[in-house]
Amino acid sequence: DAGKNWSKLKSSGNLLYGADTFLDICAPSTNTFFISGQRGLLLKFTNGGADMVKIENFSEDHLNALDYRNKSLIVCSASGKIYKFQDL
Repeated sequence: DAGKNWSKLKSSGNLLYGADTFLDICAPSTNTFFISGQRGLLLKFTNGGADMVKIENFSEDHLNALDYRNKSLIVCSASGKIYKFQDL
């Protein structure tokens, strides 16, 4: 509807306990999306944003960029590292 109707799903202050900077979002489907952020933050939302899982810290780098292709999530960090998660 061109942005006429929207709702707040979550607030970073309620989720992250101080680590509140999101850096990228990737939505491979209408019901699933990923958010990355500072200090290794990686979140997966399902059910259109109703359910959230924090992916265990695998890096302390800021995670600047996300892409999802062929059932794989690609994550790029500020220090130039690239991570690949299959079937996440």
